[in-house]
Amino acid sequence: MQFSTLLATAVALTGASAAAIQSSIRFNIESDNQEVNNKGLSSIHEGAAINYFFAGEGSESFDFDYKTGVISKNVEIADNQTYEAFFTIQEGGSGFHTLQTSPSYDNTKWAVENGYLTGNGSNTFFAVKGTNDPYNYSKESFQIGVMAPHSPNIYDAVVPIKIKATVDSVA
Repeated sequence: MQFSTLLATAVALTGASAAAIQSSIRFNIESDNQEVNNKGLSSIHEGAAINYFFAGEGSESFDFDYKTGVISKNVEIADNQTYEAFFTIQEGGSGFHTLQTSPSYDNTKWAVENGYLTGNGSNTFFAVKGTNDPYNYSKESFQIGVMAPHSPNIYDAVVPIKIKATVDSVA
């Protein structure tokens, strides 16, 4: 067998195995609080290619690589150019760490366990009002994130939530 045939076969097999571990995935909130229960995770643009997640009517679709634990999506910008936006956690100074999309990967290893999202092994998420986000969306809407242990009680509302992961299709 020629080297070029071997190389082509190896590339084809590598592509096939990579595709088998990627899924299209969406997220919805489960909570005892009816203001956020069954809402989707919807991102709102905050600037510098960063979008924060809020409880919204719709849920965005992402690519999920089960092997690496990376959640991302391609975002189209001007002139048919795209960049990869990663599903990440931004640490906040007051103890609220927001879920966001960002052009930078933050080393969070995401997983789906029993149908629910976990980040670095934790499934402790919150919907929070009054987070002092840059455009004050959280005055009216619940922002989604993680609370650091021993966070100060400075928020208007803090609701424990679970994030249900729904696999749309396997690539």
